[in-house]
Amino acid sequence: MKKFIIVIVLNTLALLSFAQQDSIIISGSFQHLRSEDSIILEVKKYYDVGDKNSEEVIIVKPKAGSFSFKIAGQNHPQFINLIMPGGYQDIIANNLSLYGYLVENGDQIYYSDKYKDRFIGPGSEKWKILTRLRSIDVPYEKQRRQVKDSDLKSLFNVYDSSYIAKLEYISENEKMLSHNVYTLMKADIVSSNIIGKQFYIRQIERSNPAALNELAKSSITDSLFNSLANDTSMFYSIDFIGAVISNYHTKQSLSNRIFDVKDCYNFLLNTYPSNLGERAIVSLFLRYMQRNNITPLLKDAVSKVKDRNLNTIILRLVSGRGEGSEAYNFQLPDAKGKIVRLSDFKGKTVVLDFWYTGCIGCAALAPYMKKIEEKFQGKDVVFITISVDKNKDKWLKSLKQKIYSSSYTIDLNTESESKNHPVIKNYMIRSYPTLITIDKDGKIMRQVEDPRGDNGGDLISLLNFSLQ
Repeated sequence: MKKFIIVIVLNTLALLSFAQQDSIIISGSFQHLRSEDSIILEVKKYYDVGDKNSEEVIIVKPKAGSFSFKIAGQNHPQFINLIMPGGYQDIIANNLSLYGYLVENGDQIYYSDKYKDRFIGPGSEKWKILTRLRSIDVPYEKQRRQVKDSDLKSLFNVYDSSYIAKLEYISENEKMLSHNVYTLMKADIVSSNIIGKQFYIRQIERSNPAALNELAKSSITDSLFNSLANDTSMFYSIDFIGAVISNYHTKQSLSNRIFDVKDCYNFLLNTYPSNLGERAIVSLFLRYMQRNNITPLLKDAVSKVKDRNLNTIILRLVSGRGEGSEAYNFQLPDAKGKIVRLSDFKGKTVVLDFWYTGCIGCAALAPYMKKIEEKFQGKDVVFITISVDKNKDKWLKSLKQKIYSSSYTIDLNTESESKNHPVIKNYMIRSYPTLITIDKDGKIMRQVEDPRGDNGGDLISLLNFSLQ
């Protein structure tokens, strides 16, 4: 009976495919799905920019445990996130959601727990291969956890072993993939190696920079990385854009040079093909928005970046976070439900602090902020914390514990909209904690150095300047 059902599904998908060559269908069924559940499909134009305007979000309700999405095809592979309810079992151990999976024109992929490999239909082989690639890394990840963070040579050996194993596997299955998908999967294998290593290099760079002298200047990934950088399909890769920046950062570190956003911006502008370089520039801005020298670069990039969609993102960064831009006039509830607006504080300098419960960096920042808040008590400076906690009780509990805020702050919450609230979108908040300073006239001020790094000196200096 099970084989008979599979044949029916495959025959149905085959018939549909003749009429759907320019579209993509993702469907499936799971026994635990209920009619009140929501299944979300995110179709990503640029996977890493975190900009809601660069993705399509579709939400469906399952019918009798089944669901179906139909999206328009493009002249290149697209990345999707399929976000599923967790079911009755442990949501962490049995998460059915899929992140960063590739789709192409004509795909008719059916996803279900009825089948051993979970995926069937035209285009499903790449999903099986990607799932296998990710499982290959699991034992290597366990090995990395057993190595001290300071032992870079051993850590990097584990990364390289994983890299070789995944490249061998994908090479064995090359004939089952289109050229574009094969190239993109290789790119993400290279990228995970580069980005993973760079994380540890940055850690050591802060605590023991001399240890970097023991590392080789070259890497096992150099040859493949350099050849992929000239491939136009890299524009659509999940991780390659991030790897371009991480690779630059690593080369600077291993040459005992300090990473500088402006230098990196000029390097990207002058080194890579226009489409790849432009997307890497946008990724650089989004990653380092809190650096205090970013606004001039943003304004310069407006005239340099030719891709219309990427240029729009830069313009939004300039208007939402650029120095001298009009600050977004939000309205949010405080702990008692009273609506608070930015315009309520006209004539005062305002410091916004974005956070969420469980954010380690947010908790680490709070003691530094409290000292600054105490210093400016009785002056025309207002400190406002904005939490993106969806659960109000969780937020209120955190406020009582004073882990992320203090008795000197006005505490607001984005409620059920969380990270999708207009205040988050307009200020283009992508990481937490994030500090934004607004002057007496409601204009965005320059970004300040992280108070954890300079004991709040730069923020104190900016606030004193604003009070003059």
